[in-house]
Amino acid sequence: MKHITYLLLTLIILLTISCEDYYGEKPEEIIPTEVILWGTVYSVESTDSLNISSLEENELTGTIPSTIGYLTNLRYLNLEDNELTGVIPASIGNLTNLTYLNLMDNKLTGAIPASIGNLINLNHLDLDHNYLSGSIPSSIGNLNSLTYLNLGDNRFTGSIPQEICNLVNLNFLDISDSYERGGSLGGLIPTEIGNLINLTSLRLDGNFLTGPIPPGIGDIINLRELILMGNQLSGELPQSICNLTNLRYCFLQYNQFCPPYPSCVEDYLEYQDISQCN
Repeated sequence: MKHITYLLLTLIILLTISCEDYYGEKPEEIIPTEVILWGTVYSVESTDSLNISSLEENELTGTIPSTIGYLTNLRYLNLEDNELTGVIPASIGNLTNLTYLNLMDNKLTGAIPASIGNLINLNHLDLDHNYLSGSIPSSIGNLNSLTYLNLGDNRFTGSIPQEICNLVNLNFLDISDSYERGGSLGGLIPTEIGNLINLTSLRLDGNFLTGPIPPGIGDIINLRELILMGNQLSGELPQSICNLTNLRYCFLQYNQFCPPYPSCVEDYLEYQDISQCN
């Protein structure tokens, strides 16, 4: 009897493999018509907005289900200020109609999935104040429609990808305070940072950035806020920084910049370690 059962199981397996080989692929995934997220049922076809920011009596917990990726008509997704844990599912990259994604102020961990680069219609991306780690994916440079990008207060390592300089429509860029969260984001400020000519706010403070400020910084003439304090930036400041005549807030303290300093910013350079300067 056991022998017959074994033969039957073997036959079923062989038939399954044969069918897959015959058709060249596995059967297509069945897309559900509804998705249950945190106890609520959402229609796959008609759900284009999901706004579940924290209320004192209704704070989300647990992980972000991978099934959220079925809601492909979503344009607006706001899950800020909850107690969500775990990773950002790779299926988030299926939501290619999103224009707004806010996951700030949660307890998310792990790396930003490379699939984030599929969201080419995004205008606003906020992952601030989580525990995200690993390198910032270069695919983020695909998000050419972004005007707002906030990756601050996380645990990133590696360096700022050069591809971030492709985001020429950015008004706001914050990749600050990895140090405070136990990260070690370092390396150079991308050399093509001057491509971001529409920036009004650039915040890279509280990291382990090294090397000089690229001369192209002077091309970002709309900058009103430049915050680079608390890094290990060094060398002489480019004279082009004086092109930033719209600056209202400039913080360059606690770095290793060498004198002489351009007169336009010499009031913002307290507490420099000049021990390595000639």
